[in-house]
Parts: sequence; structure tokens; C-alpha cells
Amino acid sequence: MEMKIQDPIHAFQEAAHEFEEDVNMVEMKIHRYPAIIRALGDQYTVPTIVAIGPYHHYQEHLKQAEKVKHVAAYHCIKESGCSVQEMYDAVVSVADDARRLYKGVMAGISDDDFLPMMFYDACFLVQYMLSCIPSHISEMDPSLSGFFGSNENDIDHDVMLLDNQLPWLVVKAILRFRPVPLEVLHNSLKGCIIV
Repeated sequence: MEMKIQDPIHAFQEAAHEFEEDVNMVEMKIHRYPAIIRALGDQYTVPTIVAIGPYHHYQEHLKQAEKVKHVAAYHCIKESGCSVQEMYDAVVSVADDARRLYKGVMAGISDDDFLPMMFYDACFLVQYMLSCIPSHISEMDPSLSGFFGSNENDIDHDVMLLDNQLPWLVVKAILRFRPVPLEVLHNSLKGCIIV
């Protein structure tokens, strides 16, 4: 029995288009550490306190921070003066683009899991960025600022890990409602990060 392909050039065009799209998005993708780096050990590749994005989301030792993300989202929403629905819809509007930036892990993650993950993680990051600015920390809820302050080194470590990232377009969706003065943030972090 012989199988015939209706239009073989269409299959080639589709493969070429997917490849081109993949190459064009390489700078935005949330990359994974190569095996050689992972072989160095977990301290260089695994978050210690908070999972950002899907790669480490389901690890047991990071579950406690999931509660903190809910608290951060609550304060982010409250301090924005906007509705939950407005902010959540902003994240949903970029979620399909964000999903394409994660490789190899998305097959088992439904929108019912992915969308709230993106929302809570973005709110957490925005609130954490605000906690790094001295003029904003005094205005922050004491329990949230206490968590950020007492875990600052671990959070800094975790948010710098290559495969513990959130696409910037998701963070920007929340920044529209809860702005962070990025230049002030950058200046306050100058001694911490080598650029």
C-alpha cells in the first residue's frame, strides 16, 4: 500500500516557517540550562525558594512560596486600584505568545494551570521589584516586605536563574497597572548585578 502526500511542498513550507519563527524568537525564549551546566549541581540550576514560570513550578520545596505569590497578587491588585479581571485579562492577552517561549515543558500544562501561574508569578515579580526600591518598601504591606527582606538573597538567586524566568511581555502586562520606576530599580540594584 502506497501513501501519497497531497501537496508535499506545503509540508516543507510549514517546516521552514516553523523553523524561521523559532530562530526569530531565540532571544525571547526561556531557555533551559544545557546538561553540562546542570551537571554542576542544583545550587547553580534549581531555585531555592521560588519557582518563576513552569520549569520548576511543581517542585515540592518551592510550594511555600506559592502562598506568598497569592499575597503578592492581592497587594499588587489592591495597590493598582484596578480590578482583578482587568489585570488577569491583560495577562491572558499575552499568554499564547508567552507559552511559545517555553520549550519542552508545555505539553502537559493546560491553560487552567498556565494562566494563573503567569498571573501570580508576574504579580510576585512586580511586587518584588518594588520592594527593591527604598522609597517603595516603606509603603508595602509589612508581612510581604518582611518575606522579601528576609529571603532577599534566595529570591535574587532564583530570579537570575536561566530557566526560572517569566517572559517580559507577561511582566509588562502587570506593569501597565502597577508601574515600577525601572530606572530607579536599576540604580538600586547596581551593586548587586554585574551587567
